[in-house]
Amino acid sequence: MPDDAVRPEMPPPAPPPLPEDADAATMLVNAILAAGGDVCCDDRGNVLVTVPTPGGFETLLLESKRLRHHLVGLGHDLYGRAPRPSDVGRVLPLLGAIAVRGRSHELFNRFAFVDDAVWIDLADGSGRAIRVNAAGWRVVEQPPVSFRHHGHQRPLPLPAAGGSLSLLTDLLNLRGDDDRLLVVSWLAWAVVADAVHPVLLLVGPPGSAKTTAAMLLRRAVDPSILDAIEAPRQRAELAQVLDQNAIVPLD
Repeated sequence: MPDDAVRPEMPPPAPPPLPEDADAATMLVNAILAAGGDVCCDDRGNVLVTVPTPGGFETLLLESKRLRHHLVGLGHDLYGRAPRPSDVGRVLPLLGAIAVRGRSHELFNRFAFVDDAVWIDLADGSGRAIRVNAAGWRVVEQPPVSFRHHGHQRPLPLPAAGGSLSLLTDLLNLRGDDDRLLVVSWLAWAVVADAVHPVLLLVGPPGSAKTTAAMLLRRAVDPSILDAIEAPRQRAELAQVLDQNAIVPLD
């Protein structure tokens, strides 16, 4: 056939059937690891499974429903049929055994400060993060840090060059330039992890858009379905809120 001839496109090869007597659990674990996935424990002893996704990688808790769904889809992609529930059930303790015999891994909540840079989790299921340092910012496909995810979190949009914080502060009911500088300074410092953060107290009469301001500020860096949180009455509840939210807008 001449080199410039149009070659018919061949259909992709069909996945090999999964033998009925195969150890499906082991094969699923091997498939995750062969695709660049990872299994480890976090700094709290939780087992984490990093699985390949169409956009990159995603780190999931061993007990999460999302991991079970991923395993079912992976088995279907590889072998042309969904694994049995008993197969998925046997994958989980096998992944746990691999994790506890390996290294531990620190997880961060939305923001991290590593290698003299601020890392901001996009939380869009791709595993990507924004790296910010004195030289500027860029989106990193496989960042050197991992993030803990919670069900209330929402993804950040991809950043674009040429923006201005005045587009945000113009939406807030602020008295003047001093207030704008105070709010912008607070917002910039809020994304620096492992630091003592000041509390931004929004004061005004009823109807002065205090809750709206808190909602917009949170959406700028830590979007969530919980725009505002009612102040917890118990210490245990407060500890949980502080643990699961990078920005805590108490109303």
